[in-house]
Amino acid sequence: MASQRRIILSHFAAEKHDLTSAVISFTCKWPGCSKKYSGGTSSTALGKHWEKHQSSAAAAMEDDESECDLVTLRSVATSSSSSAAGASQAEPANNKRARPSTSEDLVSAARSPLSVSGFFGKQTNDGSMAKLAAAFAAHSLSHRLVETAEFREFLASVGISQLPSRATMRSNILKQSQALRQKVVATLSAALTPLSLAADGWTNVRHDKVTNIVLLTGGKALYWASLVNADSKNSADWLAPRIAAHMRQLIREHSLRVVAFVADNEAVNGAVHRALLVDFPFLVHVPCAAHTIQLIVRDALAADPYQKCVRQFAELIRFFEVKQNRHTLIAVQRSKGLKQLCLLRPNDTRWSSMLRAVDRAVLLRPALECCFELVAIPDKAAFFADLAALAEFLRPFQVATDCIQRDDATLYDVYLQFVSLLQHVKRSPCVDAAASAYERWRGCINVDATVACCLLSFEEPAGGLDIAASQQFICDFGAKYLSHYGMATGTLEEIGDRLTLQLAEFFGHTGRFTLLFAAQLPSLRRSAAQFSPRIAWNLVSTCELAKVAVALLSIAASEAAVERTFSAQDAVHRKLRNRMTNELVAAEVFYKFNRRLLHESAESLADSRREPCVELTEAVDTSDCDTDVDLSTLFAPPAKPAAAARLAAAAAAAAADDDDVHAAEPAVPLRSNEEWLQQYVEKRGYHPWNREDEQLLTAAALQRTASTAPLPADLAAKARGLIRAGRPGQ
Repeated sequence: MASQRRIILSHFAAEKHDLTSAVISFTCKWPGCSKKYSGGTSSTALGKHWEKHQSSAAAAMEDDESECDLVTLRSVATSSSSSAAGASQAEPANNKRARPSTSEDLVSAARSPLSVSGFFGKQTNDGSMAKLAAAFAAHSLSHRLVETAEFREFLASVGISQLPSRATMRSNILKQSQALRQKVVATLSAALTPLSLAADGWTNVRHDKVTNIVLLTGGKALYWASLVNADSKNSADWLAPRIAAHMRQLIREHSLRVVAFVADNEAVNGAVHRALLVDFPFLVHVPCAAHTIQLIVRDALAADPYQKCVRQFAELIRFFEVKQNRHTLIAVQRSKGLKQLCLLRPNDTRWSSMLRAVDRAVLLRPALECCFELVAIPDKAAFFADLAALAEFLRPFQVATDCIQRDDATLYDVYLQFVSLLQHVKRSPCVDAAASAYERWRGCINVDATVACCLLSFEEPAGGLDIAASQQFICDFGAKYLSHYGMATGTLEEIGDRLTLQLAEFFGHTGRFTLLFAAQLPSLRRSAAQFSPRIAWNLVSTCELAKVAVALLSIAASEAAVERTFSAQDAVHRKLRNRMTNELVAAEVFYKFNRRLLHESAESLADSRREPCVELTEAVDTSDCDTDVDLSTLFAPPAKPAAAARLAAAAAAAAADDDDVHAAEPAVPLRSNEEWLQQYVEKRGYHPWNREDEQLLTAAALQRTASTAPLPADLAAKARGLIRAGRPGQ
């Protein structure tokens, strides 16, 4: 009973007589309660008073879904034990059961109903439980963990006997996410730079189509929301109104300026952008430049001279997929004292994977040469020499991709990287690579916006570009942008006329730009280790053209940040947690992806308000290739005499084949399209992954269509259909 009395007395402050040390009165320690009891009050009466507080606290917790506090619980247990020790001194000295508190007393106090119930009272600090919920969200831990016996035993061993339920954890995470969302909005407002809204889709564990939205500004990528489509086609009609709703929320409710829509090169994203233009006529569409670079790489690998090497490398990969061959490779590496590595398989959905796989094969050459004999690779020395040449060809593409995928990359970086890549492919032996790079530049890049960013970065663009079209784009976009956000007065035509005048002064280095070009700009270039055009535009920030320039130079180059949210979402919403609601998944991903903002100091936010500019990446050094590549015609359409000759020869050969067959078999009726295609495939050795064979087949089909009797269907269309069927992703 003495132990129970010590626990009860730990919740009351005992007032003692100065001389006799006898207890005069007991005062309740419950916050807000100062009820006093006489020194002779029994433990039962004191316990009943404390139980009333416990009951009211438990009812309040059920109503308010308040959370327990681990730190407070431990402090309660500690204070309970220490107070109990003090109370034991007030007992008669002849009480042999009285003893100092030990670790067993701490655990006993923590496990007692009184201390646990007191912990759930109003003295609870909600901050600690919020931190526990945040830790679960940051590391994608299952909420079921808080209710497992092992977890409770661990907590009991450190003096904690109860935890909230999974429902309380979910409530905490939703609150944490909402609080962090307010901080995200404050950070975006402090950045003072316009936003790029990036979107991309994937399929979650429930096979629902999920489109994630990420906001890019000032070198930061912030997850915003997920659009879950469980039972409809993921078309522009479904996506556009939902993305528009989030844009209206950002613009109207949070007073943020969205300037661009960044997505990959799918046709549905172009349709979404056209639908968004109805409400947001200023919105710039930016296809992902990193994805465009990978399309160029794919086209180059399907053409000579790398086509043969890629096929041989695929045969090598297939050879070592056999377990016995892999074990042989490991044994050879072990015998030579080499680090034991295996070959890597290229993955079409992982950018630059071909380069990593080729580099690994070149690294393993000493061991590989002893382990395989393949008919497809008769000359191993030539094969590895081709692999090394292929790696050197692919490396600049990886450098450009890594640069463009940075969160602070802009359209000016896209221009710089394409200048470097076009010079690289024109020096390479792959004739079709230059043609593909030019076609992708014109078809998959917003050329007007990209060249406009080059002009506004105080740089002279390379030759072959339509400068007038980019200048007109600056005026048209600027008028709509300034008018929509109320940054200029007048009609669109009046704003456009003023921008045209300011643009003329900018290119002429006159008017308000005289001092900028004469003194300020050279000084910035000398003093800054890495020059940022936006810093220069801040010097003339009152000019309307400066506001337009900052907006264009703030547009993100790719939606690679959205790809990273897929990884975070996959860790949160996995197979073992497939019953999570979409709201909870979005809340956990929001906290997991954006939680780094919680660790940013107020000074960093102040710095971003004082200097909203973000330094651009370094320009690629192209000094080594100025002598063999003419920059004045860098972006001009490339001539393809060799390819044209091959296509003409193939068309003539196909026509000759048809004439020979008809001359040999005059009584046989005209072959059907399917028969002709089948015979062509068998004779030419057509492979659906070969881009050159694709061109040859299409040319032959067109020649047949033009030189034969009317056909029931367009043969060229059938040929392209066959190609697309054999080439996923086209």
